[in-house]
This record gives sequence, structure tokens and C-alpha cells, in this order.
Amino acid sequence: MTGIGSAYVARRCLWLWLEVGVLTYMLHCLRDQCAPLMTPGVSWWLGFALVSPRAVCAVACTTSVQVNTTSRHLQPDIVQPEQKKREKKHNMKLSTFVLGAVAPAATLAANESQWIDLFHPPFFSDCPIGIITGLSCASDTACFVSGGQPTSGFHVYESTDQHFREVDTLTVDAPVPIDMLLSIGMQDATTGVVGGIGLLIDGTWYTKDGKEFKASKGEVGLLTTQAVYPLGNDHFAFVGEGTEEGSLGGVGYSKDGGEFFIAHKWPTDLGTDPAATARYGAFPSEDTWFVTGGNWPASTEDKKAAKAAGKRHISQRLVVDMKTGKYERVEPHVSPNNDTSYNAVLTKTTDGGKTWKVLKKDSGNYYYNQIDCFSETKCLAVAEGFEADGSASPGLHIHGTDDGETWNELYIFGADKSGSGMAVKMLSETEAWVAGTYQHSALDNGAVMLHTTDGGKTWDESHVLPDVGDVVAMSFINDTCAYAGAVTIAQDATILALGVSPPPPGPAPVPSDAFEQMQCSDSNCSEGCREGKFQQNSCLQTSSGGSALVNCSADGTVIHTFNYNSSDCTGDSDARSEATQVCEKSTSGDYFENICPTPKAVVGKITEQLTRPQLTYIAN
Repeated sequence: MTGIGSAYVARRCLWLWLEVGVLTYMLHCLRDQCAPLMTPGVSWWLGFALVSPRAVCAVACTTSVQVNTTSRHLQPDIVQPEQKKREKKHNMKLSTFVLGAVAPAATLAANESQWIDLFHPPFFSDCPIGIITGLSCASDTACFVSGGQPTSGFHVYESTDQHFREVDTLTVDAPVPIDMLLSIGMQDATTGVVGGIGLLIDGTWYTKDGKEFKASKGEVGLLTTQAVYPLGNDHFAFVGEGTEEGSLGGVGYSKDGGEFFIAHKWPTDLGTDPAATARYGAFPSEDTWFVTGGNWPASTEDKKAAKAAGKRHISQRLVVDMKTGKYERVEPHVSPNNDTSYNAVLTKTTDGGKTWKVLKKDSGNYYYNQIDCFSETKCLAVAEGFEADGSASPGLHIHGTDDGETWNELYIFGADKSGSGMAVKMLSETEAWVAGTYQHSALDNGAVMLHTTDGGKTWDESHVLPDVGDVVAMSFINDTCAYAGAVTIAQDATILALGVSPPPPGPAPVPSDAFEQMQCSDSNCSEGCREGKFQQNSCLQTSSGGSALVNCSADGTVIHTFNYNSSDCTGDSDARSEATQVCEKSTSGDYFENICPTPKAVVGKITEQLTRPQLTYIAN
């Protein structure tokens, strides 16, 4: 056995020893009737042992099945069924960078008071929904998702178990395939609205039975449906951009369960940059509404280019390809003409959208994402800006008001590590959650859930949920139980949960012909290592923004790579072959080692010759 192989076995034995130790602790813990620490690894060792985590822990989700009618549900998220890359550096080859984010060998123990990831990094291949753009939960067994699969387009789904392992596809009545669904808001398990591109003609649908969504009616062609909000008493609202260039967007409002919407356009005399369009809203009463807006430096050019390519920007970093049904995470960049900057605007109406006033404006620092209000006077809003494209105050900004008029900066997260955030939820006048993410390096990134119990004066930061790139939607069932939809660094979907027992035991299923990549911090690939497995002969996204096809030689000693500048493994490729089980330095400064499966583990024929493999896509 080689030195590297010995080190690999040694690491495996070390984690085995640790898991046995934790198992011993858990058996004592179960005997003493306390809530045990549960990791996916320990759960695997327990198998169907004495007591399941759910039997031991009183899960907070079961204490309520009523949705909070003041909750605000957001929008987009996710996909790429293949494993993607972590850091984006241009023109890097597969042999010199890491293929994707991988999970730590030992994960932080989860209990009902912590946020956990229900699926397994790095590739989250066990998540049954490939794209998650919106999430709204009436209970832990009735969670509704807007999203889809790259192979079948956009749909509405319902998860009927606590861990999103049992998911049903619901009916959305539409004469043609749906271009995009961006958000969903459920008042309860039977009444809700889902929205997407365009207003009311194949753009917004309602349900009265929780199973079939029918097309809404109303004023046509004014707004897109970016974010949907259930308000109680069959009232619903949505916020979105205008459908034409120069239209700032506004609000759609329904008082009959979503059957009919009236559009309330944002006025054009707000005194803001014309690129600063409406983004999200909060509706603490029937007449008092808050709407956030803004733009990033290159937003006008980015949106034009995306529209021409059949894509749509959900945020500065998140793009949905409507043709392929996949998410793309893009890096912030300056305006091509370098003539625009960040702009943010926060507005209010007290007469149901007839008149508006500007409460806060900012230039040069950030643009607004979500806003949430517990009352007409107590609200929080989040904004994000990035140093890479000129923000003078980068990071995730949390703003708050105590009187519904004056807004103040409360907290900045991740100013020095590309901090960002889209989702915020108020549970009371003093308690709230904000979903933050950061991307400091290939091995240092993830989601951090920010929590305050004193009205935003202080914020506690959760443990890091690794490889989560953007949290796009949070839905609280009650104050201690919630779910969140997210996009991973690899551009896949995952679900985060609070107040939920750990998911079923066992590792995520991986293809038997997958090759393994170790990502490490030292030149011997023996320290700080994390592991990930990737499918051979399928299109893998790379950190350079391109793609690659990879396969192994029959004896597993050589790995063949075909690098493409395109994102879908088409066009010309650069081919190369390299030895496996060799520690290589990545362009990002970390180290990696590729390990091919043994011949017995390989499914299908893999040729010895360096030939371009047939492209296959794996549906999530």
C-alpha cells in the first residue's frame, strides 16, 4: 500500500474509533432519558437500534400545525443535478482545482434547538427536488415547495414527512409548460398561491384544496411574481419587478384567496436610480405595506443578457436558466461601463398602494432583499453588497425600525468574507432570524443563521452549515420549528431545518462508478481533509465557470478529464490524463487527491483510451 493509501486508511480508522466513542456515549444517554447528540455517522451505527432519535427527542414541530399568517415566504433557489465547484477562478483545469465542496469528516452534533441540513454535502444528491425557489410550510408534514427538476420543468411539490423523503408532485393548471415558478405562500395546508414569470397569464395560481393550483385572474402584464405572501383571512400579496424596461414593479394584492389580484405599481417618482426595482415586501396590515428595492452595479446589463439567454436573475449571485431549469451562481462584477453603483430603497404605503413614500435610500453600498414586519412599527430588512464590484460597505446588512418610519443599521455580517443574505423572519417584537451565508475560501464557506431575542441589539451566530451558498426562503411553523430552502455552493438544492430530529440513518446514495476526491489543507493530503464523490461520464460544473467530463481507467490508476469552456460540456474540449492517488495543489491554494473506484466497483465499460465519454445527466 502506498503512503497516501496508508494515510487514507488511517483517517478512516480514526473516524471509526470516534464514532464508536460517540455511540457509547449515546447508549448511556438513552439509558438516562436525556436528549442525545445525533450525527449522521452515529445514526448509521445505531441502525434500527434501541430508540430512534424521534422517540427520544420531543420534536418542536409537532406542537403546532397552524401556519403563522404573518409569515413571509420568499423565492428562488437551486439546482444542478451534478456536483459543482466551490471557488470560481477563470481558466482553471480540472487537475488543478477541487471538484466540489465536501462534508467534514466529523459533523457538529444536531439537536432540536439547532439548524441542521437534511441532506448530505457536497452534492446533496438525495434531495428529491432539484430546484427550490420557494418554500411554505403549514406543518412538518405539509411543506409546499415551488421548484422543479432539470428534466421536467417547474412544479409545486408537497413534502409529507418531516425529513423531505416523501414528496408528491401537485397539479398546476397551465396550457403550456411553465417557464418559471419563483415563490409559494400557503395560508394553511389547503389554501395558497404560487407565482412565477408574468402576472396572471401563466404567472400566478391559487389552490383551495392543497392539491390543484388554478390560474388567477386580474390586471395583465404589469408585474412579475417574485415573492408571494400569505396574510391570513384569504388575503395574499406578491411583489415583483415590472415586465417592461423602465417599470419599477410593485405589488399584487388579492382578498379572495388568490383568485383575483389587483396590481399596485410602484411610482416612478421615488427619486431613486431607475435600475432600482421592487424586490420584496411586508404586509403588517391590509393598508400598511413596506416594499424594498434596489440594484447592484451591473444589474441592468446582467438582466438584459440573462433575458436574451432565457435566464433570470433572482439576486446578484443567483441566476435561473429557464431552458434547463438549473441554477447558476455567478460572481459579483463591476458594470461593463463602470457607470452605475449599488442602490437601495425602502418604501411604505398606508393606503393600500395608492400613495408611497421613501423611508430610506442608499447608494454605493448594497441593495435590499427581504423585509419582514411583526407589526406596523416593528420590522427588519436585509441587504447585501460585495467588495468585488465596488461596495463601500460589503457584507450582509440588517436594518430595523421601532416606529415604522426611521430605519437604522443593526448588524453587519461577513464584511471580510463575502457575507450575504436574502431571508429574514420576525417571530415577535424582540425575536427574529436572519439567514446569512459567506464564501471565504473553498474550504471555508456556508450558512450561518443569525438569531436575536432583544430586538436586534445583539445577534447570536449559529454553527456553520457547510457548502450552503444562499438561503432563499425560510418558513416557520412556530417559534421553534422551521424549514429553509437553499442553494449549495455546488448549485444543488438542500433543505435546512430547525426543531427537527436528524434525518434517517445512512449515507446519501452515490453511484457505484463514482470517483472520489479528497480536499485537504496540506501538501500530503493528510490533514484537514474532506471527501466527495462524483459521477463519471456526467457533466460536472467547474470552479472556472466551465464544465468537465471525467472517467477512470479500467484499473483505476489514471483519471481522464475533458475540460470545456461551456457550462454544459459542449464545444471544444481540452483533454488530459493524470495518475490517481497523487496529492495535487489547487489554484485556490488548497490540495486535492483523486481516487478512482476499483475495477469491481465500476458499473459499465470504461475504456483505457483517452476518448471523450458519452454525456449523461443524473436527475436528482
